Amino acid sequence: QINDLFDYVLSLIWKGEDFWVGGSNKNFLSNVRNLGLILYESFGEELLPESFEPKPMEELEAMGVEELVVYIGTTFVEKELDYVDIVLPTYLHAPVAIKAMKKGFNVFCEKPMALNAAECKKMIETSAKTGKKLMIGQCLRFWGEYEYLKNCVSDGRYGNVISAYFFRGGGTPLWSFENWLLCREKGGGGLHDQHVHDVDMVQYLFGMPQSLSTSGKIVYEGSGYDCCSTNYFYEDGKVVNVQNDWTINGEFGFDYNFRVNFEKGSIILKDGKLTVYPHEGEKFEPDFDKESAYYKEIVYFANCVRNDLPVEMSTPESCAKTIDIVCTEAKSADNNGKQIKLTK
Repeated sequence: QINDLFDYVLSLIWKGEDFWVGGSNKNFLSNVRNLGLILYESFGEELLPESFEPKPMEELEAMGVEELVVYIGTTFVEKELDYVDIVLPTYLHAPVAIKAMKKGFNVFCEKPMALNAAECKKMIETSAKTGKKLMIGQCLRFWGEYEYLKNCVSDGRYGNVISAYFFRGGGTPLWSFENWLLCREKGGGGLHDQHVHDVDMVQYLFGMPQSLSTSGKIVYEGSGYDCCSTNYFYEDGKVVNVQNDWTINGEFGFDYNFRVNFEKGSIILKDGKLTVYPHEGEKFEPDFDKESAYYKEIVYFANCVRNDLPVEMSTPESCAKTIDIVCTEAKSADNNGKQIKLTK
């Protein structure tokens, strides 16, 4: 019964033959099922609360995705855990994170934090009321090339920023369960799911812009904006633009890059290579931390939990500002690129 439940949940989450990371997942279900069997055989009933009564498959099939997730969660996490890592579809981030914190668990939640400012606010309030730690997985803050860029902006070694450009793009994610990634109400489209990386970096580097203007195009009916370009306006007049496009299909693959121009030099990430072009002296490729950003953010959060330290990186308060920007971009695109002011 437990294995049937395990298989059923995985079939919902990993429906289809191709997994987006680029490999085939034809053996994924069987491998994970085998892992489940090993765990069950090794620990037996220790994995289950004494009150566990498996539901019939008919009842499980009648549940909505959120109900099913909560059922699985309440079934298998009555034992003491250090934290819960939420890697669910975006529309489940807020409700599941809130329920997890109310049940007494610290939460690491994948990006984007939530679909809107109201959901972000509820997550922040729940963390404060329960005293449980909450961190958002905006991984670029731990990405070596972007860490180096952040240090250069912060310490002013090349002067003030004059202009900045960021791009992210690749093929359309057509693999998600019930195509939730291309549903504006569930995933927000490319604007919320992919563009949010560079929006967060702009906000992390430069703070909240005074206003913005976004042009966007919906290629897939019902999606959020699948490609977009946003201009951010700052008091000091720096020129900042971010572009995103997940409709570059065919053999293109995936690419991300940036170009940031300072008063005394430029830093460019192109074709996977980070290069500094100082106005005085020769160009060079700087040293930076090449450890996996995904690993580093988890290690950071685990250390905060283990040693009861405050979360100071990718805080929910900071990441909520990123969602505010993204939602404002959607409003701008809905109004043909209208320039809209933001509140700091």
